[in-house]
Amino acid sequence: MHFLAALAVLLLSLIGYSLGVVLKSGKAGVRKPVALDILLVILIWTGILYSRSHVPFSQWIQFAAWVIVGLLLGLAVTAIKGYSQAERMSVVEPRHERKPSEFKRGKAFREFSTKIGTFQSQILLGLLFLIVFAPVALAVRVFSDPLKIKSRDQGSHWSPKTNVAPDLELFKRQS
Repeated sequence: MHFLAALAVLLLSLIGYSLGVVLKSGKAGVRKPVALDILLVILIWTGILYSRSHVPFSQWIQFAAWVIVGLLLGLAVTAIKGYSQAERMSVVEPRHERKPSEFKRGKAFREFSTKIGTFQSQILLGLLFLIVFAPVALAVRVFSDPLKIKSRDQGSHWSPKTNVAPDLELFKRQS
């Protein structure tokens, strides 16, 4: 149960942060998350995990406090950082399929929620890349040599060709 509560507050703080970014960016579209955004989300999550184990607040106060902290931090970072010319050119503008029966309020809510979802998905994929794929890629880079480039004792990097005797089974497996 503690794990689910911690996961809930982590995801709610991400919702607060992305809500702050989307509210501050307004109708200009949603700016793509940069390294600063991912670093701030990691810092918020570190603060959440630390406060859950060291600060004796009730669970509900922590939920509200961290959502508000994420919201304010998202608003502040977007207000301070603003948009550079390159970011204005690379703004993500989600596209919608227009339906004839949609109401004005429903359309506005769908556009707003799509902007939040776009920003959150990019943050979560960035975190997934940093936490999962980057360490695996570094380990493969350091500990393996599939192309046999690191061994300097050979004069050439050519691999000798293996001669395979023609076999009827070999030809049957090609189709």
